[in-house]
Amino acid sequence: MRRAALTVLTTLFLISASYGGLIQGVRNRYRGVYTVEGNFTQTAIFPDGRRKVLKGHFWIKGDRSRWDYSPPDEQVVITKGNRVYIYDPFAGQIQEGRLSFSSVYRDVLVNPDRLRENFSLREEGRTLVLVPKQKGQVARIVVRFGADYSIKSILVVDSMGNKSLITFGSLRYNVPINDSMFSIEGLLKGERRGG
Repeated sequence: MRRAALTVLTTLFLISASYGGLIQGVRNRYRGVYTVEGNFTQTAIFPDGRRKVLKGHFWIKGDRSRWDYSPPDEQVVITKGNRVYIYDPFAGQIQEGRLSFSSVYRDVLVNPDRLRENFSLREEGRTLVLVPKQKGQVARIVVRFGADYSIKSILVVDSMGNKSLITFGSLRYNVPINDSMFSIEGLLKGERRGG
């Protein structure tokens, strides 16, 4: 489940550098957005048909994000650039790792053209399909947008056929987010939310 969380985190707000109508609409929609906050539901779908549903709240500011998973699957995932930290409150420990695609959040908000370095892109109506140029853990990413070009969901399919679908709700843009939200040290000290 933690691997699925890492994979999903690398994909939030994947807006590419194509010059099609969808991409231009998404660019216009998110022009001037510097923070995003909202709720998410993550559904893990396994090849044998089993499903696991997780819910929580997230915050994104620049190249940092925080994902607070609700009980009973409580955990906190923080990304900073191409680093990821997963906090298990029951064990009181943090696992650290590297994201597959570095600086994705910054590139999306500041320079989405850089995503072409890692993905082949295809627009299908209000859907953007991203296929990694190099074989690895992620096989395909499907990002769906609404009529107003706001992001609705992200589906990540890994190389073993596992799927992770994240749907978004109650999105708020340009809300103040305190930098302490992304403090690893704060998590270890037992601070639940830094902002």
